Amino acid sequence: MKHYKIILLAVLSLLAFSCSVEEPITPTEELNLSVQNDTELSNSKSQGTDAAVFENYLEWAGYLSLRLAAENPGHYNQISNAIQLDGTIQLYQLLSESGETTFQAAFEDLMVDILTNDLPDPDTDGAKPPPPNGDPPFGPPTEEEAQQIVDDMIDYLVVDNCVEFYFPNGFGPWNGFTTMTSVAHPMNTDNYNDGIRRHYFPIYNALYPNGTNTDIVTVNQAYVNVSTNFSILIARPVKASTPFDPMCQYNEYSGINFQNWPQ
Repeated sequence: MKHYKIILLAVLSLLAFSCSVEEPITPTEELNLSVQNDTELSNSKSQGTDAAVFENYLEWAGYLSLRLAAENPGHYNQISNAIQLDGTIQLYQLLSESGETTFQAAFEDLMVDILTNDLPDPDTDGAKPPPPNGDPPFGPPTEEEAQQIVDDMIDYLVVDNCVEFYFPNGFGPWNGFTTMTSVAHPMNTDNYNDGIRRHYFPIYNALYPNGTNTDIVTVNQAYVNVSTNFSILIARPVKASTPFDPMCQYNEYSGINFQNWPQ
């Protein structure tokens, strides 16, 4: 009997030891843990983690789209030609899950470039959205990791949600001397949000070696009302037009009218 007790105690000790030993965390898993924690810490002004992620993705979509438009007349025309009479573009017209357009290819390449190289240079392009998944603990992600981040963001915006760009003052002509502002809906009842204003003046290369400069601006109704503030891009969700549409009801934002922002 005593012999069996000894065996039983040995088995229990082995089980307790195996439960107490954790498997080592890989760099990728550590990155994912940091992503979750940083996302949760960055949503102080939004309704919750989902709202903070949504807002951040909207910021990136608007920021990247206007940067492409400012630096390339072809991409400018792709946006300009897609704008409807009410000043809106459905995001799926530019980014699609089914087939990659030339705009989407440039959009993805630019975002991967920024994420993997910590671009743009702070001397010429100091304003940009926060990393979509927080600051990685081991430096910039690899190209494969960055591409996955971009793919996840596009799926979130185009497949899982309904998003549009709105240009309240129209889209100014591309003439090599361009000022554009991108801003995301704050995903709450605030009537303002921080936006990124981009100046594109290639002739002033002495001041701006890459031909661009950016700064943070507060976008509110007063900013929109300034007649010289052309090309303001507001990235915002679009609620379903009928209660019978299963997509994009956004009941969690029932007190928010996305289309009346800022007012």
